[in-house]
Amino acid sequence: MTRTTAVNSRYALEEVLANLDSRDLIKARIVLGHFSHLEEGAQRRILFELNRRDDQMCLAMLVYLISTNQQAREKYSDIAESILAKVLDEPQDLLSLLTSCRGVEMCYCIELVGKIRLREAVPELIQLLASHSDPVILKAAIVALGVIGSPDAVNAITGIILSGSDSLILPAIQALGQIASPTAMQRLVECLGTDEAIDMIILDIFAAIQDDVALEILNKTLQSRSAVLRNYSKSKLIAIGNKAVPILIANLASPDSDLQIHSLNALLEIGDDSAVMPIRKLITTQPHNANVRFAAFEALANLPVRKGDYIWASGLLDSESNIRLAAAKAIERTLDDVLSAGIRNMVRNQDQEAVQVVRAVLDSQSKNIVLNLIRHEIGVDLVIDYLTSQAHQDIRAFFFQVLLEAGYADLAQVVIDSQKQQGVKESIKVCAVDDSRMILSVYRSVLNELGYESELFTNPEVALDWLKINQVGFVCTDLNMPEMTGIDLTRALRKIFNKEQLPIIMVTTQNDRQEHGEAIAAGVNCIAAKPFDAKSLQAAIATIHHVSP
Repeated sequence: MTRTTAVNSRYALEEVLANLDSRDLIKARIVLGHFSHLEEGAQRRILFELNRRDDQMCLAMLVYLISTNQQAREKYSDIAESILAKVLDEPQDLLSLLTSCRGVEMCYCIELVGKIRLREAVPELIQLLASHSDPVILKAAIVALGVIGSPDAVNAITGIILSGSDSLILPAIQALGQIASPTAMQRLVECLGTDEAIDMIILDIFAAIQDDVALEILNKTLQSRSAVLRNYSKSKLIAIGNKAVPILIANLASPDSDLQIHSLNALLEIGDDSAVMPIRKLITTQPHNANVRFAAFEALANLPVRKGDYIWASGLLDSESNIRLAAAKAIERTLDDVLSAGIRNMVRNQDQEAVQVVRAVLDSQSKNIVLNLIRHEIGVDLVIDYLTSQAHQDIRAFFFQVLLEAGYADLAQVVIDSQKQQGVKESIKVCAVDDSRMILSVYRSVLNELGYESELFTNPEVALDWLKINQVGFVCTDLNMPEMTGIDLTRALRKIFNKEQLPIIMVTTQNDRQEHGEAIAAGVNCIAAKPFDAKSLQAAIATIHHVSP
């Protein structure tokens, strides 16, 4: 440190002390503007005097210093602590300073107002929203009002949202969520539907609040025309868990089949056993929509139900193959003597109904049901016939091992011999993407029946990566999937492959014309409906040019 600098530091210190005594804030600020050039001893003495004196001028000087001098702010972390102590002791000084300061000092004061939740500052902050145009000041005021949580600020914050300023909409929405008054919640509801990304932030707010109004909004979004928002809302309800179960159960009585399906999917993921009886009741009404029946059986198959539940029998006799498969999967988990006897009676006549039941229990890999049939020597021919002539090679290999371990080596040998005789077939490979493992089991069976080899994925992002380096004849994808929808997957694939290079079939329960239009615009070749079987899927495949097994 040179002598000149030391002298300047001494004079600067004397000047600041004199300014404090004379209460000359303007001159004091001029000296503080050179704070970084003073020697450390002078800096510390100035800070000591500013900390020691309890008046508004010292607070103003400290705020000026920390707002305008980054070096001082980083070197002396106790400046912020001193300011906070002063405003907690005399909050009125902060309020007075807020009305008189400008620029970065005002921003700092606004942040302090929020930090100490100074409700007396709310009128001034609201006035700032009406009178200021600086987005930095406006954002600071919005954030502070949100932290304070005053309902008086709702209309002013809503006005910011309506003004359409992109940089302020997000903090304004978050502030309304923090206020969380009935009016604030209503304003958030009114903001839904303008921007998908903003909608997701609003849904996050409702998911965090979890009161009756918030749950109702999340539930209502299950009926959104946007697959992204439907899936996002469903994921939030699943994360909320048991608290969301009553409203999801109530949805089962809705005439909206899509809402029923989404609710059943969510109840499956939550896994609360209070949903069992309402789902059973739904099944007994024999819903006309096969996708509702499938979702109901799929949910029950994964919920804690009692053994021997007779409701499964109706599923095994359903006209749709995927529902029979779901019912078989559930029976396997709850099998008892009564259900075993019932299935044997279904198979005993070896008619077409028996063939369908046997196929369902085999495709669902329900080994206990199959072994029960074999032990009672009922339907054995049907089991072996399907395994040796139509079953997917994975199913055949699975039951070869089951039969071998159960002591039926002769039957196991018949199965393995048939596989050797058939040899390895050259088949077109098809990629199927669906977040339901049970639906993927249906794909495996149906595609095998049509002569295709299947590659199955529950995660569309994993499927996308795989498709970048592997060649397939075409892709079948679901629409409603978490994280990445079928439309999103299609858009990503169309950046790499055109429609002829990689045909895409969207297979969905949704029957929304707008959403179908989005899928076509994204690049799908055609749209097929769930539930599907070999005949309906083949019809969809036939619309894809140059693709045949």
